[in-house]
Amino acid sequence: MSEPHAIFAAAGKVAVGRDLVEMVKTRARAAPLRRFRYCLHRTTDDPLQEMVICVTRGSYFPPHRHPEAKSKSYHMIEGRLVMVMFDDPGNATELVPLGLTADCRLIHRLALPVWHTIVAISEVAVYHECFVGPFRKDADVEIAPWAPRPDDAAGVGRFLSGLERLCAATGTPTRP
Repeated sequence: MSEPHAIFAAAGKVAVGRDLVEMVKTRARAAPLRRFRYCLHRTTDDPLQEMVICVTRGSYFPPHRHPEAKSKSYHMIEGRLVMVMFDDPGNATELVPLGLTADCRLIHRLALPVWHTIVAISEVAVYHECFVGPFRKDADVEIAPWAPRPDDAAGVGRFLSGLERLCAATGTPTRP
């Protein structure tokens, strides 16, 4: 049996320290999807979905959007990401570098139903994500019709390479 891609907090209080950050990094490196999340909430029914997530370079989140009533925010803990936003046909419209350096944003909040994804620029990137709950994947996540399917390794590779080239061409900070 494979290890889960997430753990939910069992207690009503959680303190995040280096030990938890190191654990999510270790689990992400070993995970088939190259990512792992520690949910600070107890269930998907909680009104606030709060997670510490690690993604490694090459991890793929299909471009998606959320209903207008569902906002989410990213708060960087370690490493670098680029959030990429797209128009309806799938053209990249905005790149937001996220990280702990002066040329990046520390926090980014998205409260519009905009197609988006994140790309890990550093070998690992750890962030705190908040999402308005409860979370119902079938109602809260709409995958872009033009996004490569996660099981299409060649398509995902081309897509991620294209986003990395776009970041480089536009001067978006891509070095850890």
